[in-house]
Amino acid sequence: LLGLAITFLLIFGGGLWLGLTKIAGAVIAPATVVVESNIKKVQHQTGGTVGGIFAKDGDHVQAGDVLVRLDNTLTRANLQIISEDLNRATIRLARLEAERQGLPEIQIPPSLRVKMGDPQLATLISGERAVFES
Repeated sequence: LLGLAITFLLIFGGGLWLGLTKIAGAVIAPATVVVESNIKKVQHQTGGTVGGIFAKDGDHVQAGDVLVRLDNTLTRANLQIISEDLNRATIRLARLEAERQGLPEIQIPPSLRVKMGDPQLATLISGERAVFES
């Protein structure tokens, strides 16, 4: 009970003191704000695996200097998957178009003719030809 009374007096007394005390002025002192260092944080928007670092802490660099190179293995793998999907869809579309028009054979699109040496593409084409002929 005594602790509660002391706490109340401190809070009430502090509030009364804050309300009645007048501030005569402020302390003004000259000062300069200085940045401790010019280190810039470098981040990639989507992240990735670092393939190489070409600058060390403390190096001075110019605009356009390559500081970090990201590893493009995952990007190349994703591109390969998407390219295969596109090839598959393109040859399937060519087969369906040949069926719709009643053509005697599938007309290979020019975008795939330039890649005819690719064994995976050859497998896709032979598969669609087998479906077309059945």
